[in-house]
Amino acid sequence: MMLVENMLMFQIMFWVILSIGVVAYDLPVFLAVAGGLALVYVYIARIFIATSVPLKRAVGESQSQVVAHTAETLSGLSVVRAFRMQERFLTENLTIQSRSTVVSFSLANLSLWHAFRADIIGLLWLVLACCLLAVLDASMEASDAGLIVSNSFPIHLFF
Repeated sequence: MMLVENMLMFQIMFWVILSIGVVAYDLPVFLAVAGGLALVYVYIARIFIATSVPLKRAVGESQSQVVAHTAETLSGLSVVRAFRMQERFLTENLTIQSRSTVVSFSLANLSLWHAFRADIIGLLWLVLACCLLAVLDASMEASDAGLIVSNSFPIHLFF
């Protein structure tokens, strides 16, 4: 399985590098635009990583609390029933589950935040820059402009 994943990663990287080469050959200014957008992406990725590390730790802690509470309740179930404390343990379980769900939901939303910004940088700004640079270059033929625009789409996989 790992071999297949590595092969797929190398195929995508090869495809992206070839696309960058095709676009940069016809439009050298593109490298400056892509470099600037890469810096913006690195800034966003650093924010994401700095925020996601404590959230991932909190998710792990909250999930372990759920598992520990469930295991303790199940191991002492006869005692809980003997003292008629089912409601108390149910309330505690719901409280712990609630906290775990909130933290997991926050991490999922953070991941969506990062994916949205990466897509905006890659698809919107990168492709838009290629289109504008191709239109503004008066010496460029229509076929070259089409080649540049069509090869700018796979480059967003890099971002």
